[in-house]
Amino acid sequence: MSNGIPPAERDGALPERSNLTRSQYLIWTGQQMAPRTPLYNMALAFTIEGELNPDAFERAFASLVMASDALRTVIETRDGAPVQVVCDAIPAPLERLD
Repeated sequence: MSNGIPPAERDGALPERSNLTRSQYLIWTGQQMAPRTPLYNMALAFTIEGELNPDAFERAFASLVMASDALRTVIETRDGAPVQVVCDAIPAPLERLD
């Protein structure tokens, strides 16, 4: 799946000029202060009615994750400071309930 926009080339962490946004920094700080507290987590559930091909749906979801840097971005701590890292790939398993 291609949207015609090639992905930006990256080698590990984003450059220094790409510091965390204020919101990202606040989330990181909160997690440092209370690592076992699920700050800023949101749970969503969707009900899909009708026929569904689970394998095709899972492939489509994995494709969405691969196409979106935001869904593959993690914040790591390096030398005591937060750094954004866009992962090349990230597992996106889906729980199947019938």
